[in-house]
Amino acid sequence: MYVIALTRNPQEDTALIPRIEHLPDPDRARWIQNEPVVYVGQTTRQTLSRRISQFYSHKYGRKSPHSGGQAVKLLDCELWVYWSPCANPKAAERAALDGYRTRRGQLPFANRRRS
Repeated sequence: MYVIALTRNPQEDTALIPRIEHLPDPDRARWIQNEPVVYVGQTTRQTLSRRISQFYSHKYGRKSPHSGGQAVKLLDCELWVYWSPCANPKAAERAALDGYRTRRGQLPFANRRRS
């Protein structure tokens, strides 16, 4: 499981504030002000390194190699990736997204749907 965030220190609840005026309306509507977590993901079929590499090489609007979280590609700021091994990545991602939704009232900015 991995998390993409706008902060270099996950112990602090402060995030960089990227400009979002240029985001397409659907993406801008999902933006959560002052929220450091912008995407939660997981991988089961490939290594985490490969999945993150796909994320960074993805072009916004394409279906592959990593359409999940593609709105992050539109942010003009530094990003940090935090990860943790887990026995059941899908269940861990689901729990993280459920907890996030409970706390913030919606999914993280770049998560369009819960898996």
